[in-house]
Amino acid sequence: MRRLRYNVACSLDGFIADPDGGYDWIVDDKGIDFDALYAQFDTFVMGRRTWEVMQAQGDANPLRGRRIDIPTEAGLPLLEAGQGK
Repeated sequence: MRRLRYNVACSLDGFIADPDGGYDWIVDDKGIDFDALYAQFDTFVMGRRTWEVMQAQGDANPLRGRRIDIPTEAGLPLLEAGQGK
């Protein structure tokens, strides 16, 4: 059986982005090795809007090339590793 681990960043209203789509309220903690953290996961689950923000980062997208599942009514497919831009 696979292990499920839940990790979330959100403000008190339950959103990541502010009303203008920004997320600069999230503190950039240089003490966290995000590459090592992300390497512990084989699949990431996120909403469509979060995925769109991540895709807009292009080469700076920290989840680029990783498997991402977007449970949405918009019908976006499961992205296998290497398909995320």
